[in-house]
Amino acid sequence: MDKKDVKKDHKVIKKYLSRIIKTAKKNKIDITSVKQDFKDLCFLWNTHEDKEDTFIPKNIEKNSQKIEKMPLDHKELQGHDKVIRQALKSRDINKIKVALDTDGKMLFDKMINHIKYEENIFLN
Repeated sequence: MDKKDVKKDHKVIKKYLSRIIKTAKKNKIDITSVKQDFKDLCFLWNTHEDKEDTFIPKNIEKNSQKIEKMPLDHKELQGHDKVIRQALKSRDINKIKVALDTDGKMLFDKMINHIKYEENIFLN
């Protein structure tokens, strides 16, 4: 994995995040589509974080900055992930909208901030 691959993964992750966020704002939600997009996003995120081991060793320091891997079972993400998965499993539109609007927003913000941090520290 090189810088180009990392940036490519980041672009695809951002695409999924954007699509899920846009879908959550609609009055009518295609649950199957959101569920698949979230599943794909989670798989891509965890795969990406694993691949980074070859590019960014865990807790590497550069310019006194640290990057820690953030798989979805990371303490900062796992609660949000669980709430969204439970809401999607319920297939209740209102629960899904609330989960995406609250935990989804927090989870996605953390993902985006992690990506920005990586790109600012290691990819420029």
